[in-house]
Amino acid sequence: MSGVEIQQGHQDDEKIKDSSIRLLHSSLHTIPQQMRFGAVGVISNILFLTGYSFSLDTFEPMGFPPSSIYSIYYMMYIPMGHMLTCLFVFGWPTHYLSSLMSNVPIGITSMMLGATTTGWLDKIDFDASVFEFLQMHAQGLVGKQELVKEDIQGTYSSIVVMVLTGLWTFILTSMVMAPPKKKDDLKKE
Repeated sequence: MSGVEIQQGHQDDEKIKDSSIRLLHSSLHTIPQQMRFGAVGVISNILFLTGYSFSLDTFEPMGFPPSSIYSIYYMMYIPMGHMLTCLFVFGWPTHYLSSLMSNVPIGITSMMLGATTTGWLDKIDFDASVFEFLQMHAQGLVGKQELVKEDIQGTYSSIVVMVLTGLWTFILTSMVMAPPKKKDDLKKE
């Protein structure tokens, strides 16, 4: 290791220690923010889908429609997703409640975007089209089997919706939650 590399490593360590962003642990500062956001997105999706599945199993037999269960569960999950994002990506805000309230519209628009996109993809029979395309061009992925719409319903469209809403949420959350630029940074520009 050269002296320049050691000095650069020391400067990076100082940035981590001096960072005003309060993450769950200081070692998280060594991971780029976009990677932390992606990891939190995956974890958040797993938690959401697990909770949503549990909610469906619990409330659908009681006569509640899946769309209502989804909407209510999504609204209740927004604070959990926001908390994960604060702890691992952007840092704990000074005023948590106002930060949460500024992120609620992002969650609501993401839910609307996901629901609208899912409806449109179902209308154009997206899952069957992708399945047939994969059978023709990438048979190793799906095998040689008969198309049973009930078996694939939502499989491919949910991936598209997850990516679309993930990008939407990343862009808007980055704009809303990014720390304000310091005066020194503004002078450099």
